[in-house]
Amino acid sequence: MRKLVGNIDDTKPKGKLGGNFLRLFKYSLPYKNLLFLAFFSMIIYSSSILASPYIIENMINTIVAHKPDELLKPAIILITILGIGWGFNFIYISTIARVGQRVISDLRIELFTHIQNLSLDFHTKSESGRILSRIQNDVNHLEETLQVFFTILSDSLVLIGIIAVMLNMNWKLALFCFSVVPILILIVTIWKNVALPVFLVARRTIANVNVGLSENITGIKVIQSLNREDINIGEFEDLNQDNLKAGINVSRLSASLPPAIGIFSTISLATIVIVGGYAITNDTITVGIFVAFILFTQRFYDPLNQLSLQFAGLQNANAAATHIFELLDEKITVKDNKDAKKISQINGSIEFKNLSFHYNAEEPVLKNLSFKVKKGQKVALIGPTGAGKTTIISLLTKLYTPIMGSIQIDGIDIQKMTKNSLLNHIGTVLQEPFLFSGTILENLKFSHLNLTDEEVKNAAHQTGADRFIRKLEKNYDTIIHENGSNLSPGERQLISITRALAINPRIVILDEATSNIDSLTEDMIQTSLKTLLKGRTSLIIARRLSTIRESDVIIVLKEGSIIEKGNHEELLANKGHYSILHEIYTRE
Repeated sequence: MRKLVGNIDDTKPKGKLGGNFLRLFKYSLPYKNLLFLAFFSMIIYSSSILASPYIIENMINTIVAHKPDELLKPAIILITILGIGWGFNFIYISTIARVGQRVISDLRIELFTHIQNLSLDFHTKSESGRILSRIQNDVNHLEETLQVFFTILSDSLVLIGIIAVMLNMNWKLALFCFSVVPILILIVTIWKNVALPVFLVARRTIANVNVGLSENITGIKVIQSLNREDINIGEFEDLNQDNLKAGINVSRLSASLPPAIGIFSTISLATIVIVGGYAITNDTITVGIFVAFILFTQRFYDPLNQLSLQFAGLQNANAAATHIFELLDEKITVKDNKDAKKISQINGSIEFKNLSFHYNAEEPVLKNLSFKVKKGQKVALIGPTGAGKTTIISLLTKLYTPIMGSIQIDGIDIQKMTKNSLLNHIGTVLQEPFLFSGTILENLKFSHLNLTDEEVKNAAHQTGADRFIRKLEKNYDTIIHENGSNLSPGERQLISITRALAINPRIVILDEATSNIDSLTEDMIQTSLKTLLKGRTSLIIARRLSTIRESDVIIVLKEGSIIEKGNHEELLANKGHYSILHEIYTRE
């Protein structure tokens, strides 16, 4: 069975119903005109519910007084009031639905924006499936929340009105009707305390199902290659079974409250019939009041029953809202300083000064690291896994903030530069060139939509990508499948290199750009990389020494520190760690 992992904890009820709803309700304030229309319609509808028993009381008393000729007028009034009530109820429901849809749309956009801006440390600790569950399932579950709230508000107003009317008509009879309410309140309070954890478990289990789906779909090639289909199906069945059990528990809990209210409403109604029957016999009340009281008693418990049903939905929505606001409350740990400024151009010199960094305080990744990269220089970073190579690149691109020390470009600390303007001058080619669904042209313009088609195609011509693109059926308008599955690894990497070249960067980062390329394709990629690197400052991470042999400076890292530095010939002459790596590479 899948255990909860990652940065998101779906196991504890952290949100309070009132606080969550008040925060959610703020999202509806931009639509206050629609809310006012809904509230006004709700008042009219509630008033029609309160008015009809009065009219029926008058009609009953008219019948008892043997005056059938006087029934037509109140009957017309009753039908008119009910018709008006129905019309305003329609306006109320449709208006709230419109507000709800708009609020959910706004909330989903805010969630997506926040997730896009959340720092990389959050994404490395959190499962994508669990995040998707919150954006999709939890947000969707809130669609009816505003309608639930207004229904509760409407029912509460009707309830208050009925209480006031019944007390005014006959307070003694009203007290008999209300005598069971304290017990009912106690039951609802106990039910509420039991409900939230159960609903949270349901949200957690559906999140686990989404995590399982996400991993199994994205990793299908590995799964089929290792013949793990049956094992994964079994694990997914366990996750689905957990969700099934949680769903059944939610259904049982939701179904338990209405019958309890139904029992007490029946007891209350029976009490009214007995006590009211004696009152009619003693001529204490009229038959019309007696019938009106029965109608009011039914209408008194109808809102309570609806409130119980809506309360179950509201608890479920509260569980979803808890998850959503927990995600929105995740702090963006890496962001521009207040004094950060946009930079329009750079020369490309880089200096790492006394740089220290850790992901975990007990495991330092970089230790007081210092080195310089001159303008136009090619500097290669090599070393074993965990040496800190990728961390250096991540700090340069402001994906993380140094714990100590600084990174300067042209003598200016990059913390004083806005991230967007800095990255406009840095072209990055990663080991896995992630491509998005869309055309080749859209992927080439991916982060710089202001580029013209001519600029992009010129870059493709320089890197050699144009040759294979022209052979495709729709050239640059060819649709790329998910993550470029309809292109070869070399073609995907060429698009990534072209994407970097198209922005004419002053600094280029190559992060294992050729590690997944076969030897034949590597020659083509290397030719493209030479075009990209020409005249530009570059930082290169590579396992293949053939990629870094021509670098001006090669820095050998180990456990976050520099153990060797020099060019290829100098390092070979030193007979150090680089020399050993070169010997192994040559032998292979």
